[in-house]
Parts: sequence; structure tokens; C-alpha cells
Amino acid sequence: MILMVQSKSTIAARELLGYKMINNKLLEKVKEKIGDRKGAHDLFHFLRVRGIALKIAESEKADKSIVEAMVLLHDLVRHEGEREDASVEETLKEAEKILKEIGFDSVQVKTILDGIASHSLHSKLHKEPETIEAKILFDADKIDSVGEIGVARWFMTMGNKNISVKEAAQIYLQTIQKQQKKMNGKLYTELGNNLIQEDLVFSVQFLNNLIKKLS
Repeated sequence: MILMVQSKSTIAARELLGYKMINNKLLEKVKEKIGDRKGAHDLFHFLRVRGIALKIAESEKADKSIVEAMVLLHDLVRHEGEREDASVEETLKEAEKILKEIGFDSVQVKTILDGIASHSLHSKLHKEPETIEAKILFDADKIDSVGEIGVARWFMTMGNKNISVKEAAQIYLQTIQKQQKKMNGKLYTELGNNLIQEDLVFSVQFLNNLIKKLS
């Protein structure tokens, strides 16, 4: 019995080591691809979403290696502004190359790409996330879009659009409201819903107050 336990422990340790090595390689590929990208979708966005996603993955007993791969690749290519579809399409192409190069099998690649395709409500490629891992990516990404960080990211993005602060605030508030309506006011996971509430309330209150002061 002791030998069996040790054997299982050894296998688990090897699997963990393999998982860490693969995702370290993946992170290095992402860093190479995005370079010193600034703005709302910089490296720190990837890392924040990864942290949130792994917490939810632990709660949901999801495949962390798949979750982490989805997160690290989900915004690989970004065309800020009106080109969300182009961003997602190019991200999927680049992500597929990287995943195959690192050694993910065909089933894993499809699962990861499907999750990436379903994470953006603004893309024509969006569809209902099918796997728990895809739902976790969706939730974690939305959590990073609200709260103090979400507000800062939004205005950073809107700064290039030649519109007023009030207009930017109104668009952000409308975007939150549309997403809430589409999702019936909820994310996909229990922990995701718990994590977003405080930041969501902050964003809505802040935007309403800002619009009032600018009116």
C-alpha cells in the first residue's frame, strides 16, 4: 500500500512539474508576442485574469492547465476600437500555432480555442461557453473589466477615441448594463459572481456620479 501511495504521489508530482513547464513556456511565448504592449490589454491584464481564473478553477475543480492556457492566450492580438472580430480571429490563429508548437494535443487545442472564441461578448464569434474552463475564462475576464482597475482600463482605451469624458462614462455604463442584461445579471460560476459584486457596484456608482457631475 505504501509503495502504491508513493507511486501515485510520484506521478502527481511529475504531472504538476510538466504542467508548470508547459505553462512557463506558454507565458514566455505570450511575452514575446505582445512585447511591451501598453494599455488595457497589457501583460498585467493577462496575469490578473490568470490569478482570478485559477481561484475559480480551484473552486470548480476545473482543469487548471486548460484554464491557464486559455487565459494566457485570450487577448494575444488586440486591435483596440471597432475591430474586436479581427482581434479574436487573429488571436485564434496565433494561439493555435503556439499551442501546437508547445505540444498540446488536438483535443486540448480545440477546447482552448473554443474557450477563447467565446470569451468576448463583442465579437461575432462569441457563443455560449460550453466547458467549465471556458466559463471560468469568461468570468475572470469580466471581473477584470470592473472596479477601480476596470474603470482605469476603460478610460485608457477610450482616450484614443476623441470623445468627451462624459461620453466615455455613458458608453461604459451602457456596456455594463447590456452585459448584465445578456447574462441575466449573473456570471457562470458561483465564485465568479461573489468576486464581481463589490467591483460591479463600485463601477456603476462611480459612473453615475461622474455623469451627474459632468452634466
